[in-house]
Amino acid sequence: MSDGLSDLIDAAISANLENTHTALPGTVVSVNGAYVNVKPSLNRALRDGTTETLPVVPNVPVWFPRGGGASITWPIEVGDGCLLVFSERSLDEWKLTGSTVTPTDPRKHGLSDAIAFVGLSANGEGSDDIALKM
Repeated sequence: MSDGLSDLIDAAISANLENTHTALPGTVVSVNGAYVNVKPSLNRALRDGTTETLPVVPNVPVWFPRGGGASITWPIEVGDGCLLVFSERSLDEWKLTGSTVTPTDPRKHGLSDAIAFVGLSANGEGSDDIALKM
């Protein structure tokens, strides 16, 4: 393969990956019932050497451990850290029904398809919180 074609393919793949999100740390900026609005804590580095500040991700469902009729929950406050995990496919229909759906939007790994795992902290913050002992 010629260097020109190889460079073109590399550029196309890089451009596509710029809009593919997998997981990012973030900070809760507001709480709305079972959903939070989250500001990603990392900027996006673009191929041209510039950076872009990512927008607040709205209406993110919060994950809490649950199963067998039991769950563990805790209050979420503005400023809490979290890990945003981005779904492989659009969550729009799933958020409406909570059941198995076929997404109608073709987007993949989009910013609007995040789930928040609240409790992530940098540098061990919160390590001296009261721990539940069994």
